[in-house]
Amino acid sequence: MTGGVAGHRSGARKLRILFVLGYPRAASYILQAIEVLASSEQVSFFCYRQMSRHERWLNKEVDIRPLVLERLRACGATDLGEPRERHSDNRDTYSWDFDRALGSAKFDLAIFDENLGKTHWGSAILYRILRRRGVVTIGCQEGSTEDDEQGLRRIARNLGVSYDYCFCFGRYDEKLLLRANPKLQGRLWAVGLPDNDRLKRYSIQRPAKRHVLLVPSYTKVSGPSQLFEPLTEEIIEEAGVYDIAERFGVPVLIKEKGKRNTGECAFGHLRSDKVDVSMSEQNLDEVVAASVCVIGAPSTLLFKPLQLRIPTAILGRPFMGRLGVFNEYSGVTDSTRQEVLAVIEGQATKPVSDEFIERLVVGGSSFSSTEEFVKAVHDVGGHRQIYTGPLALSGLPFREYAARRYPRVWKKLQSPYAKVRRIGGSFLKRRR
Repeated sequence: MTGGVAGHRSGARKLRILFVLGYPRAASYILQAIEVLASSEQVSFFCYRQMSRHERWLNKEVDIRPLVLERLRACGATDLGEPRERHSDNRDTYSWDFDRALGSAKFDLAIFDENLGKTHWGSAILYRILRRRGVVTIGCQEGSTEDDEQGLRRIARNLGVSYDYCFCFGRYDEKLLLRANPKLQGRLWAVGLPDNDRLKRYSIQRPAKRHVLLVPSYTKVSGPSQLFEPLTEEIIEEAGVYDIAERFGVPVLIKEKGKRNTGECAFGHLRSDKVDVSMSEQNLDEVVAASVCVIGAPSTLLFKPLQLRIPTAILGRPFMGRLGVFNEYSGVTDSTRQEVLAVIEGQATKPVSDEFIERLVVGGSSFSSTEEFVKAVHDVGGHRQIYTGPLALSGLPFREYAARRYPRVWKKLQSPYAKVRRIGGSFLKRRR
């Protein structure tokens, strides 16, 4: 935990906080702040979706769930369990067990590790249960995303659908969320990425530089995508990654995104004395800090080297990941050796500014996002008003509007049983 972060509100009753975890990586982003809150407030937690034990992780190397749960229990948080059934995209497997787990317990706030609120994730259903119980809900941004209908604009419309208050990463996201939904005024906090505060030790005492770090996002083993182009061996060659590593006299480390159901690395066949490939999430901060430079497709992981002022080139073309705040970053390049090298050499003499870091991650320039998060939770705890205003869903097609405005009803209507009834009913009508 970050030293000197105060979680105590003198003279006030302890806040009763429920932490709802659905996605391991997103939960880990804010876990450090939850630990600080647990030192002075009453914290409980409930796991669902990918955090549930029902979800099988065949690739144990990247399964960080045990570590997340161990840290929560170690800080004194109360485990309320998980649903008895695994997640389903077409029926409600959560609400009864969630309601049962809460029992007669009273909560002031609930904190979700995401705020995209996709209908099939089930978070909107859990939100409605908390709303009926009078519990104010905070939804946290779980990844860097675009200003489009699937990204920030979708998050902005979730006010009153899956959260009452919204936490986002940086000033860039804050500005665009407010533009997309002015009703967020007074209900939106930019709080940064608490997990990245642990980088502070490496800003003071940097480890020896051991490699050039290459960070793919989407690869040929990631599954089909109509949106992203995979990072390929050809792109690695064109970007001059091996030449740049040779120039600095270090090997290349390819850090692939962890996959739940396979330990197969897209670039595993490239392993040699000059190239290593890993999916491991262990000691990731040290891996980043030990990089001469970082080259990669857009991802939240690239916030880390930027906060440490490590030269970072982001491969923006072809489109291999959501750019989001990186649209304002001068280090986005075509995948050519000349452009990538120009970015790295330029940042070696002129690192990114504190102003840009704060647009990226509030508290990122001073590694104080945990403090920002905890303060925002206490601010919300002082207001504690469930959103009762109009929903910003009027521009959506009817099917999506209905799915997000009435998620529980929509799930039942879309269940296999309901479809059989509809098909059978129409068939009987025709027969008559």
